[in-house]
Amino acid sequence: MRLSEFFTFDEAGHSQTARRLGIDNTPPKQLHPSLAHVATGLLDPVRRKVGHPVTVSSWYRSPALERVLCGSSFLKRCKRLNIQPDETAWGDYLARKQHPKGEAFDLEIPGIPNYELALWIQQNLRFDQLILEFHERGKPGSGWVHASLSRGRNRNQVLTIGKGFAHQGLPDYGPLTHPKLLT
Repeated sequence: MRLSEFFTFDEAGHSQTARRLGIDNTPPKQLHPSLAHVATGLLDPVRRKVGHPVTVSSWYRSPALERVLCGSSFLKRCKRLNIQPDETAWGDYLARKQHPKGEAFDLEIPGIPNYELALWIQQNLRFDQLILEFHERGKPGSGWVHASLSRGRNRNQVLTIGKGFAHQGLPDYGPLTHPKLLT
């Protein structure tokens, strides 16, 4: 089933981790509108810009997959808020996450620096959240880009997150020496 010009329903639920662990990561039908909105609003424009197919590393995540991937973040949040890590706290945590709603994806494109991809999205597309994650200056392929788009209100929030830090906005590295997208 096609979600957009370039992306399919199967791609939205594709997860190597889910497959390896035997987790069903099939998006429920009620998320099709959100998945299609993300595909047409963010992923298709990126695909058009780069001029070749792109593979999303993580898009929809079932609650079971989200628990596997974000369990340590959940426990840290519980500790920080001084709350018990029970099912109620998990439900509250899960309700804040966008991957299980089909609204977010993580992306790396071989040959395109992640910093430049994040800059291009920031300058050209509408989004809810854009995060440059674990990128290291001078290492173009390091980290990945997380982006989300809601069918409701979008915050246009831009963050950079790394080991032990998070801050608003993208780093200012000055002019790009060999831009691939920003031409």
